[in-house]
Amino acid sequence: LVEGKQLRRCVQKGWLRKRPEQGEWYKGWKRRYFRVVVHTEVVAIHAVNAWGYSLDEKIQAAMLHYYEDEDPGTEAKATVPLIGCDAEMVSNPAVLAKYPYCFQVTHPRRRTYFLDPCLPEGTPPEDADAVSRNWVQIIRAGVETTNDLFVKRFKRQGQGPAPAAPPVAGMATA
Repeated sequence: LVEGKQLRRCVQKGWLRKRPEQGEWYKGWKRRYFRVVVHTEVVAIHAVNAWGYSLDEKIQAAMLHYYEDEDPGTEAKATVPLIGCDAEMVSNPAVLAKYPYCFQVTHPRRRTYFLDPCLPEGTPPEDADAVSRNWVQIIRAGVETTNDLFVKRFKRQGQGPAPAAPPVAGMATA
């Protein structure tokens, strides 16, 4: 692991139903496996102890991928770049009547995705609402960090000694 290395991280995954594109209403909602993946670049490595380290990573892109199944080896059916998108709970009464926990991912010049979590029968309404709101929050975080090129620290456990970190100017060394 070195500075400048490109990383990909899945930050959210699960089964959602997606509405077909406008004009394809006859096809019905499709059950798909979704992943929110962020692409980052390591900008700094910090030793935490002999077996752990943390990274400063610059988010370069956030993507919403969907698949027909959850097998990690399958190719994505489609990929939605999240830069410039927004995510919010649906307010359309016609959609909410059948899909009360539906949320949407919108872009001013691209398709709007209407998504609804696939939850076990009998899931309490507050849990179903929390699942949808969590998806919205994670997608928004990916959008905001991609738009702002935000640097965020992620803690990781290493499989051996922590990589040597360069000395920081003005800090005493032990």
